[in-house]
Formats: sequence, C-alpha cells, structure tokens
Amino acid sequence: MRTHPAKLLIPILLITIPLCLTNLTGWSDELEQLPQEKARLTQIDEEEISAWLKDDYPCENRDDHVLEIKHKGHRSAKIIQDLRLALHYTETRQYEWGYNEFIRAEVVETLASLGDSSVFPLVIEYWSNPDMLSGVSCSVVGEGLDPSLFIRALKSRSTSDDVKGAFLAALVSSAEERDAVIDILVNHTKYKLDTKMISGKTRYDPAGVRWTAVTMLSELGDKRAVPSLIEALDDPDNEVRFAATKALAKMQREEALPLLIEKLNDSGWEMRSYAAAILSELGSKKAVPALTEALDDENGYFRGTAARALASIDAEKALSIFTPVLEDKNKDTHTREIMASHIGHTHSDKALPTLERILNDEDEDSGLRESCAYALCRIASAKSVDLLIPLLKHSRMAVRMRAAIALGKIGSEQSVPGLIEAVDDEFPRVRLAVMKALGQIGGDKAQAFLLEKLEKGEAETRLAAIEALAEINTEEAYYAILDHFDDPFHEVRIAAIDAIGEMDAGKAVRSLGLAVIDENPYIRLAAAKALGKTRSHKSLFPDLIALKDESVDVRIAAAQALGKLRKSEAEPALINALNDEYYNVQEAAAISLHRLGASKAVPGLKKALKSPDHRVRRAAKQALDRIGPYR
Repeated sequence: MRTHPAKLLIPILLITIPLCLTNLTGWSDELEQLPQEKARLTQIDEEEISAWLKDDYPCENRDDHVLEIKHKGHRSAKIIQDLRLALHYTETRQYEWGYNEFIRAEVVETLASLGDSSVFPLVIEYWSNPDMLSGVSCSVVGEGLDPSLFIRALKSRSTSDDVKGAFLAALVSSAEERDAVIDILVNHTKYKLDTKMISGKTRYDPAGVRWTAVTMLSELGDKRAVPSLIEALDDPDNEVRFAATKALAKMQREEALPLLIEKLNDSGWEMRSYAAAILSELGSKKAVPALTEALDDENGYFRGTAARALASIDAEKALSIFTPVLEDKNKDTHTREIMASHIGHTHSDKALPTLERILNDEDEDSGLRESCAYALCRIASAKSVDLLIPLLKHSRMAVRMRAAIALGKIGSEQSVPGLIEAVDDEFPRVRLAVMKALGQIGGDKAQAFLLEKLEKGEAETRLAAIEALAEINTEEAYYAILDHFDDPFHEVRIAAIDAIGEMDAGKAVRSLGLAVIDENPYIRLAAAKALGKTRSHKSLFPDLIALKDESVDVRIAAAQALGKLRKSEAEPALINALNDEYYNVQEAAAISLHRLGASKAVPGLKKALKSPDHRVRRAAKQALDRIGPYR
C-alpha cells in the first residue's frame, strides 16, 4: 500500500519538534548564534545562485540552494528565472549518477510551490513522470489551475497512484464549483484491484488514492457522499476505514452512532479502537453500554481506548467501574493501570481519595503509581493542589512537567513556593513549564520572582521569564520586558518585542521604531509585526520605513501593518509596493489597499491584474471590487 505523502509528515513532526525545542532552550551559548544561522539558511543570494548555475558551486550544495528558496517561499520573477535556468542546466549537464534527476525533481517542485501561473505549463509537463514530481507538489500547484487538467490526469493510466491522491486534493482546492468534483471523489473511494503491472506481476492496491478521496469528501461535507463513505467502512485498508469513520461522524453525528457502535465489534482491534475514539469525540451516552462491555475485550489497547471514551462521556458510570478495580489489589496490575490512566478523563474530585491512597502506598506497583500521578495531573482541580505539589519532585521528568502544567492551569497562589523551588530542575522542559505556571498564577510573589529571573537569569531563563511576565501583564512587568529590547541575546530581544506586541504595542511605538532599523533582520521583522498590532498614528512612520527594508519578510509585515492602520497617508507607499520585486510584497500591498479602499490605487491595481502571479491578481481583483465605482 502506498501511504499518502501528507501522512508521512505527522510522525516526523511529532519526533523532531520536541527535540528542536529542547535543544533551543537548553544551550544558551548556541542561542546567540541562532539568528545568524537562520539568516544564512534563508537568505537568497543571487550571486551564489548565479555561481551555482554556472557550475562553480560544489555539486552537493546545489539542492540546498533550491530547498532554501522553497522553504522561504519568496516569489519573484528573478527567482523563477533562476530556477528555470537551473532546470535547463540539469537537462544539458550530467552530474554523478542519479543526482541529476534529484536536482530536477527539487527544482520542479520548488517552481510549483512558488505558485506563479507562468510556471504551471512547465509543471504540467512533468506530471506524467512520477520521478520528476512528487504528489506533495501537485496539491501545492492546485490553486489557480483549471480543474479539467486534474480530471484528465486522474483518468490517465500513466499517472502514478500516489500522485493521483495529490491530484484529488488539488482538484478540491482548484474547483470554484465544488459540486462538480463530488462524483469524481466518490468514484475514487471505491475499492478496486488494479491490474497495472509494476516490477513484474505485482498487483497494486491504490489505497492512498481512496484515503485522499474519503478525506476530501469529509472536508467538503456534502451528504451525497454518505452512501460511499458507509461502503468505505468495509474497505480492506485500515487507514481508509478510519478516514471513512471520522468523515461519517463529522457529517452525520446522530446517524453515524449505530455504525460506530457496531464497529466496536469489528474483527480488527485497530478499527475497534478508532471507533471508540470517535465515539468519545461525539459524546453520546447511547454508546455507554457498548463501551462498558468493551472493557472486557481481550486487546489491552482497545480496552484503554474504550475506558477513556467511557470516562469522557459518562464520568459517574466510569467512576463506578474504575474505582473498585483500582482499590482491589487482587486485580491484575495491567488492568488497574488502564483504569488509573483514564480515570483522570472523568475530571472528577471523587477520584482523588483513591489516587491519593495509591500514591502514598509504597507497596503498590511503581507503574500503577505513575499512572495515578498522570491521572491526578489531568484532573487538575482546586482540591488536588496539595497532592500535585509533591509531584514536582517526582522521579520521572514527565510527571514533574505535567504537575507544573496542572498547577498553572489551576492558578492557586498556594503552589507558588513549590513552583519556585522547582524552577532549577535539571530538565529544560520542566523549567519552562514551571516558569509558565508562575506566569499563569500571577500575584506579587510570582511576579517578584520572575522579575528577578529576568534581570539575573541566563538567556534561556530570561526568555521564559518574558513569556511568563507577559501572561501576568502588569505595568511593572510591561516596562521590565521593554527594558530588554537591547538584551545582548537576539532571541531574548525578539521575545521581548513579541511580548510587547501582544501586551500593548501602542505604548512602545518609539522603541519599536528603533527596532525597525536594527541591523538584525529578525529584530526588524519582529518589530514590524508588533507595529501591525497597534492602530496608533505614531506607528505610521516606522511602518513606512519598514516598507523599504532590504528584507522581503520585513516589507511584507510592514505592508500588512499599514493596511491594519487604515490611514490614507499610507496609500502612496502601498501603491508603490505594488511594483516590488517580490510577488509576496505586491500581494500584501494589494490586500492592504483593499482594506483602505484607496481610489488612488486603481491604476496600480489594474496593472496588478496582469501579474504573472495568480495570488497578486486575486488580491488586486478583490481590492478593485471593493473600490467599485472608481473602477
């Protein structure tokens, strides 16, 4: 079975994001170098690109340049021209075996992601060759294309099935009249054995196409698709069945209940578990008898999912079943752990005595006690504060972190001393959770401690203190954060600017104006975004300066800020920005002129209707439609 490309990103993100956050907050000496490293990775250097095109750049770095452009998302005629030249060079020059095709695929996909209408014919050229274009880029290309192109490609036997899946997603985003695509999507939910031969006599099952079709039907929400979705519940592929189950629950909540309850008896434990999870989301007590019966299932994972669903739907029923099991030491440990893990989903104080007894009984199994600790953190009620504070010293890092999160959620000043003591935990994630909890709780004692950490702490601590003090949002906290606009660490400065933007940017226009002309592009970007959160007329001049910044991102943020300011004095600068080298800036300027209803912008907006970039054309059309009579 081919997995849909978008689904492959989920486990990667779940693994990499926490690791990135841990590394970022754990090493203050690397923190100082981070902005410069980001600037190096994202800067689009035309001279370097030209050197690369002339074959003066090392072979192994050519794909890095393409990925930099794709990641940043800057759109300009020059960049597109360079990429087209790169494509030409890979056609005429043969590098090491296999590398040429990889570069070509990256270039084509980058051209697609930039979304300029002039490159669409070039992209379409490669659709029939799955080695040249991955399915992900097809969905990126979708907006702005004629839906008939996708329909023709879907009917083609030469189009690979993983790319067909992306075509279905692109078809939904490209079609203005969505009724026209329902029949196409419904047809692609059908299970068929494909007789296409791959690598000899392999029989290929395009489950990824069916999964995408079902998912897109769910997004459209058209009830005409219900019969096909019901049929898809019996699909041989688990992922397709899961998607159909979720789609039905979303589209027909009450009507889907009998089907979902029936799936609790499915032969596959994965499907049973998924049905229980969806029933938990629906929250109907009609599912309680079936979920109660499922607690005796032979599969432990399904029993856990059913227990969680029962606790979410009917807390009293769950407590009447879970509590006796937890109190019975003769029950097997695994079953008791399942009940302990999910009793927290009842969010009931009635579970506290049982959890407290097990936590204080050193003769109980350590895994069971840990599950009770997690349950206590999930309940997070005012009555649980005395039980949660000791968990800040638990042997497991995850328990300590969850206890801090729970105490922050409760917001009792009673927990402040314990949290202050825990702020020196050896793990950065725990320290950050503790600082955030102090910000959520607030009060004089928490604020005084955070102010001290802001002045005397390491860079990582100052970052966390700024975020926590922004939560408290007192005048003293405001000006303490403002003082760190000139912090020696760039990341701390950015955090301070972001915090002031959220708290009250209007009182800091002068300081933000100075930050707009800072030598660091990330400082300037943060300042431009913060200025966009105030409508003070004093921010007009800094915004106008930022609109001429050398950084594309700063110019985009400035154009957006001027639109929110709604001052007619900004019109000339925004009209001029319609001629910016980068389409991203042109689009932002057109959207802001739309907000202003600027009649003087009509000639420039009419010119923008002929832009090669379809996003610019769309923004210009919307602006002209609002100006109306002046058109």
